[in-house]
Amino acid sequence: KEGDEAEIKKLHRETVKKSNSKDYSSKQIEAWTSEDIPVEKWAKSLLKNRSYVALEEKQIVGFGDLTNDGEIKRLYVHPGFQRRGIASAILNKLEEEAKKLGRKEIHLNSTITSHQFYLNNGFEDIEKGSHMMNGLSFEVYKMRKILN
Repeated sequence: KEGDEAEIKKLHRETVKKSNSKDYSSKQIEAWTSEDIPVEKWAKSLLKNRSYVALEEKQIVGFGDLTNDGEIKRLYVHPGFQRRGIASAILNKLEEEAKKLGRKEIHLNSTITSHQFYLNNGFEDIEKGSHMMNGLSFEVYKMRKILN
């Protein structure tokens, strides 16, 4: 809901710094977690998409969002709450939303870190590619999942 964006932005930053640092350089992590993106931009993006959070004792421990064209833009779980099924639950909710929108498939750009998670959840690789962020190139996997 509106007002969650600051907590979501903080969760994103902490998750990338802790969980993705084994797969990306310190310069990439710094660019990825830049404080230059204002909270208002986060709010606009999250409110435009179909966005969900996972709560534990009123704390946001995960979030994900889906565009109207069936792209999962973000799916992050706080490092202290990973491996508890939270990402899978958010992913399932996003898939349900895509079906409600009439989408036959969903797609995303997966990080190296999340690649196996998406493979385990029925996604397939389309191609290995790159994504530019704050002037740096990031290796990603373009993936899709056919919805039943």
